[in-house]
Amino acid sequence: MFNISIAIIVIGIILVILEAVIPGFFIAIPGTAVIVFGILSWILGIEEVVTSWWGWTIVLVCTTIASILTIMIYRKLAPVSNPVTTTSEGLRGRIGIVTRETDPERPTYGKVRIGSETWSAESTKVIPEGRKVKVIGSEGVHLVVASLTERKR
Repeated sequence: MFNISIAIIVIGIILVILEAVIPGFFIAIPGTAVIVFGILSWILGIEEVVTSWWGWTIVLVCTTIASILTIMIYRKLAPVSNPVTTTSEGLRGRIGIVTRETDPERPTYGKVRIGSETWSAESTKVIPEGRKVKVIGSEGVHLVVASLTERKR
């Protein structure tokens, strides 16, 4: 015979499995609480657990323990760290490729790709697209670059 307690346990297991499949969804804690509630109601009877203060106390204690364990596991799996950010000053000396020619008359028109990022760039001479450049400084949020190779004549 299908029991409501079994349904509650199955729902809790589904929540925990969903958390494993979709990490960061934060349903492992409620899933654990539902499993504990289902097990208690299966052993003691659903009416006894729902109407008694100690049934809810046991569920609360188990939920608290599950919360602490889940937080500890997440801290081990994905430690908190500062995001990696690139500043224009930090790019000084790096080599890049011009993706849109630089023009001294239009300081922010030129574009340079360094790694996977594209930056606005300026130079003292026109540098055509495809040319390698070196970052020699920055002005605000755009780079100052110099060509690594001379133009072929």
